[in-house]
Amino acid sequence: MTEKKRNITHHYTQRQTALKAEAAKKRRKRIIITVVGLIVIALVPVGVVLSQLNDTTSSKPNTHDFPSGTPQTPPTITKVGDILIPPYGSEQMAWITTTHAPKPDALIVNEHVEYQCDRCQLVHSLYSDLFQELADRGDIVLQIHLRSFLDKGTYESNGDVLDETARGMSLSTVAASVCADTVGMFSAYHDAAFTHAYKQTLDASLEQLIIQIPNEIGMTGGELENFQECVTTEMMLPYVYAMEKTNLTSRTINGKDHDTVRGTPAFFIDGNFMMMSEIVGLTEDQTDYMALFTTADELLTYLISVSKLP
Repeated sequence: MTEKKRNITHHYTQRQTALKAEAAKKRRKRIIITVVGLIVIALVPVGVVLSQLNDTTSSKPNTHDFPSGTPQTPPTITKVGDILIPPYGSEQMAWITTTHAPKPDALIVNEHVEYQCDRCQLVHSLYSDLFQELADRGDIVLQIHLRSFLDKGTYESNGDVLDETARGMSLSTVAASVCADTVGMFSAYHDAAFTHAYKQTLDASLEQLIIQIPNEIGMTGGELENFQECVTTEMMLPYVYAMEKTNLTSRTINGKDHDTVRGTPAFFIDGNFMMMSEIVGLTEDQTDYMALFTTADELLTYLISVSKLP
């Protein structure tokens, strides 16, 4: 192991030890807080408790602010409260977008995916290139909601973090993918991670996340160093937590009022729900799955039809 690689791993290990100590301290405090809370909570209106969440999710429209049809200066990391927002993240803290120059009439496509979800892996293997082609052409604004709920024991049902020391496969991979966005390589990293997941070679080890996958997608130099620092310092972890919270609680984050998304894959086209079975079918001999649309134009035509549903 090289000295640089050893230092990165050592730094990450030290951080995990510190997190576990901090979590233990919080659990000790929680006993006192819970007792006091039982007395105080009756005095607090429910609306006050929910107001902050509503301000950052359902009250915000599901729209994009990009200039239409022309490339733009790459955005930088911003901040909302104490949470860092990646360059192509959202103030709603719900997705990463891969469309940087949409047309004025571009469809808004919200895609919910989970790296451990086998159906997500299947859809990605069949359609990722077509969806990204439409995004690159500006025909759609592709907003990818990176979910991590399949990491058992990480979240409560309302999206609150249950175990701040847990680093499951999905959480770790999502955090790394968001860090890839900070160096302008989200799409390539996301695709490589899903390819590993589909081939059942994704283990989300630190070495795979910060060395193997970056090497596969050609991440080098300053980009690689900044990416590795982002991952090992877990600087985007709060955004990852916020994404899961937002997507588990906001009914309007996909453009229209819907039940919250608790299963993947899920697609919403200008707010209208689209099932996986609408774009994926069985082969003639019914032994494998196949894409029902094989060109970007065919897919776009169908997406437009979904968008026009009442």
